[in-house]
Amino acid sequence: MTAGYRSPPIVESVLEFRFASPLDFETIEKRTDKLKRYYPHRVTQAVEFNAEMSDRGISGSRHPVGLRFTTPDELQVMMVNVQALAIAQLAPYPGWDAFRERIKRDIERYIDSFGRRPISRIGMRYINRIDAPAQAVNVEDYLRVFPSIPHLGGSIGKTFALQVTHQLPDHRFDVTLQSATVDSPVPNNLSFLLDIDLFTTVDIPTRDDQIFKLLDEMRVVKNSIFESSITDSARKLFN
Repeated sequence: MTAGYRSPPIVESVLEFRFASPLDFETIEKRTDKLKRYYPHRVTQAVEFNAEMSDRGISGSRHPVGLRFTTPDELQVMMVNVQALAIAQLAPYPGWDAFRERIKRDIERYIDSFGRRPISRIGMRYINRIDAPAQAVNVEDYLRVFPSIPHLGGSIGKTFALQVTHQLPDHRFDVTLQSATVDSPVPNNLSFLLDIDLFTTVDIPTRDDQIFKLLDEMRVVKNSIFESSITDSARKLFN
């Protein structure tokens, strides 16, 4: 998707590996020192709340579930939690080759810290923001993913949100596709969100070379979904 566009609309890209069995948080805390070289900033991730009922009412305890690591500019992120590893890149997107190399590096560091763990799910998520001139904008002019409503005259309203999960024909991949209007950081523009979350839970390889072959394939599928979801008017905005 990005090779053909001078200004790709990607605002965040995330690669997530979910594992078949969880770690405990104490293990994560003890074994992440090797990540400080690349991600000097560390914060505790969202906490889990366990509620208990008794004669005295409801009580509960909060437990940390992971750590979030970032570079000083906070554009590169690595999240290690009890069930998953996620590697994220915020805009500007450096291109697949650079992101792929970073994924490879971070996986190696993760394996150094926690060993090889069976993967139960791989997800590739790309969040795009399309900034269009606000004058007389119709979402249909830029996106092919939008709500279908009864004919009420005029165009689709200025605000909407849509989400659909679909299994692709070969039954290897599923995709959750979201589109919505979002606040635009660009004056006199209307922004649309196009969120593509492609994932697989079947036939996940164990060898590194086969995992990256799968990631390359997922990228091709993700790009095809992106191109099928936008119009030529949207493409002109990226060049």
